[in-house]
Amino acid sequence: MKGREPVMRGNAGSGDTIYVTGTLGDSLAGLEILTADKSEDKKRFKALLGKHQRPSCRIDLVDYILETFKPGAMIDISDGLLSDLNHICNDSKKGFTLYKEDIPISDNLKKYTGEFNKDPYKLAMESGEEYELIFTSKISPDSINPEDKADITPIGVITDEGYKLMYKGQVEEIPISGWDHFKS
Repeated sequence: MKGREPVMRGNAGSGDTIYVTGTLGDSLAGLEILTADKSEDKKRFKALLGKHQRPSCRIDLVDYILETFKPGAMIDISDGLLSDLNHICNDSKKGFTLYKEDIPISDNLKKYTGEFNKDPYKLAMESGEEYELIFTSKISPDSINPEDKADITPIGVITDEGYKLMYKGQVEEIPISGWDHFKS
């Protein structure tokens, strides 16, 4: 990282692939479990609690991302996937289309949401305090060796405008949500 130019939020380009590290949604699920304060759920979903109580930043992947993907824009997911992607799009004056079924979710989150009849993708898109990285790149997922993807998933594409979610061939406009530091 030393001697490199910083990757800002404002250089995403139309057609860039949107990538994310790790899995998303565990932190918000962990918060829900803590708030519900049921000791048996705290024991069963300890990994989700850990993602909320002790998130780790993905500094381990930064050099690899910079060298392999040459990102146009990048940010950590602290406010939520949609909210932080909105920061990139606002600064870049662009939109996005996300492919819902490509958003990576953990087996622990699938189990939790299955038991409590919740949408794992909703949690994944809104969960803050994840500290995973979201970035854009002109490098196509097809041009990256599958063994070299190292916990990185393509989840969408930057567009000229609009915020869209594609799922099973259907496209819908989506509202941006997530943590707002200035909301009272």
